[in-house]
Amino acid sequence: MGAHRKRGSRYVGLSSRQSPLLTNREADGQAVVRVRPSPLGKGLFAIRAIRAGEIVLRFTGPVITLAEALRQQDAVPSLDCNPLQIAPRTYINLEPKGRFANHSCDPNTGIVDDLFLVAIKDIPLGQEIRYDYSTTMEEHIFHMDCRCGARGSLCRGRVDDFSTLPARTQSRYLSLGIVMGFISDRFRSGRFDSSSRITLPLKVPKEFRDKSVEAVACP
Repeated sequence: MGAHRKRGSRYVGLSSRQSPLLTNREADGQAVVRVRPSPLGKGLFAIRAIRAGEIVLRFTGPVITLAEALRQQDAVPSLDCNPLQIAPRTYINLEPKGRFANHSCDPNTGIVDDLFLVAIKDIPLGQEIRYDYSTTMEEHIFHMDCRCGARGSLCRGRVDDFSTLPARTQSRYLSLGIVMGFISDRFRSGRFDSSSRITLPLKVPKEFRDKSVEAVACP
């Protein structure tokens, strides 16, 4: 999983809209992705056509600090730790299937409302599900070389914080509503950029947000 990190920032508490513990009970309903071999190791692949705007899965896992993640890896080096940054000092240690979603500089999905992986374009059967890790990162510590293989010159060659992205890419992701809330809030406040306010159209329906976290995780 490309989100594997050995370094990151320290943490603070979750916002009021987030649960302090995110479980991974499989949901009722039709699965839309399956873990399969990928050019990057393992990845998530569509097992049916997915429409733009459709929820692919909800990320789940225990909320951890960086110190906890490092202790886990020091104690058991073979133990995977796959932290997803959801606040300036807060992460989720991703569970399957979410931990197998790989990065792309030309993604077909993005994270909405901090936890939901949503298709941003129509995805055909068999295509790998990928999102841009930089839409979740603003920690000034972690980075990695990119091997996403995005067509043409779209691959940036490096996965780094959101604030390092080209302005056009930042604006596109913000306009789609697929940037972590703590990052987009800073951006709108002018701490990253003083550009005009951006409307975020992609929203997870209220009926999904109000359910327990188990109710929307794909099996």
